[in-house]
Amino acid sequence: MAILAHIEGSIILDVFGNKKTIECDTYSISNNILMYTKGDKLVFYDLLEDKEGKTHHIFSKPSKLIQSTNGKIVGVLNEDYALLVFDQSSEMLMESEVSNFDLSNNLLTYVSNDKIVIRKFGSSSPFHRASNIYSKFYTFDDFVILATRKSIKDNNYKIFKIDEAGSVEIGCFDILEEFACRINKENTYILLRLATSYVKNSYFAHTELYLYDIKETKLEKIPKISNISDFKFIKDGFVIIFGSQPSNVCVYDYQMNRINRFPKGLRNQIYYNPHNNIVALAGFEQLSGDIEVYNAEDMQKYAELVELGANDIKWETDGAYFYVSTTKYLKEDNKITMFDYHGRRIKEEKYEALISSTVYGVEKDFISLPKPEASTKPRKQIYVPPHLAKNSNRVIKENKPPQKKAPQETLESLKETLKEIERLRQKLQSGEMLSTKEMNLLLKEDSIKNKIDKFVQ
Repeated sequence: MAILAHIEGSIILDVFGNKKTIECDTYSISNNILMYTKGDKLVFYDLLEDKEGKTHHIFSKPSKLIQSTNGKIVGVLNEDYALLVFDQSSEMLMESEVSNFDLSNNLLTYVSNDKIVIRKFGSSSPFHRASNIYSKFYTFDDFVILATRKSIKDNNYKIFKIDEAGSVEIGCFDILEEFACRINKENTYILLRLATSYVKNSYFAHTELYLYDIKETKLEKIPKISNISDFKFIKDGFVIIFGSQPSNVCVYDYQMNRINRFPKGLRNQIYYNPHNNIVALAGFEQLSGDIEVYNAEDMQKYAELVELGANDIKWETDGAYFYVSTTKYLKEDNKITMFDYHGRRIKEEKYEALISSTVYGVEKDFISLPKPEASTKPRKQIYVPPHLAKNSNRVIKENKPPQKKAPQETLESLKETLKEIERLRQKLQSGEMLSTKEMNLLLKEDSIKNKIDKFVQ
């Protein structure tokens, strides 16, 4: 078991073991095959054998790199808008004037000039070429899911499924502000998160989740949920985080029956271990860094911890340990911390600027770990001196200062605050430092959004 750390200008293999540093600009890992770039070169690297493979020239620095799920194919879009696709031994394809692309184990989708092109690897010509009316697309092994821009003809947005047999419309919407989709391992169902409507006078589009049955070509909206934070396929179903904070986390089967529900909490991300028997629910980004670890089957809570500023979790291949990463989003206290599923801190590595982290290695059998001893940590208490209390040894649980009444908030003031939060987020993304006061304002984003929603209801 091992984890890779991406820092400025390099990657570090096996962070907590036999470290190895490689100069690198961008990288991808899939199926234990590492592909990384440095300058105008692309290198294949077998992580299991710890062995460097073929090097390819990509002519200029990459702006986008995508690797197939099986790890055998990589596509690179360079700064000169040239798309190059390689397998482990040779160049498979090169196209110029490309603005965007996606690929899978079998298919390649790309936009060149005003055309969108879909082709199967190994085929001499594309099976689909048309005017680029699409805003976003996802490429899977046997087909592509695409969302159109607003049609001039009927004033609608549409979603299509395109394969070698042709094109099928699977949905039509008045509004489509957001489009994201995922497919299950069996390639039988797709989940689509769509922002398809606005509440009157609301500042935000409401996100909804739809389930698409590929065999039956049927798209259905999952009822009674909105404001989707995260969604994942699991064995025999899927799990969703939805609603205002504290949010709901529910598990569904493919008939859209709710079969499990976790307690409410401040969370917006779901992280199942490889065995799907333990799940970490986290409140990252604008939330407070709360992490709760549950048995995914009987809902028993194993651990509860807080990692302020953290923004990612990666599970080890044995399913018993996980890594919490704090990346350069905050540009301070960047680190990777290893925990077991009972919440015990195992190891930690700190960095000046951590960009990302990735776990690799062969999947192993789940390891059941012994429970920790019962916590003896006392509640927060404050001692009251004898002259202030009847009982000289009296202890109270907490001494809260008097609360000042907050000034009355208006819808316009809340919207202005939200604009300020967005401005601060852009400063962070550009690498600027924020004050503690500004960081605290960022953490209030969900609360501000909830207040705006209440105003317009």
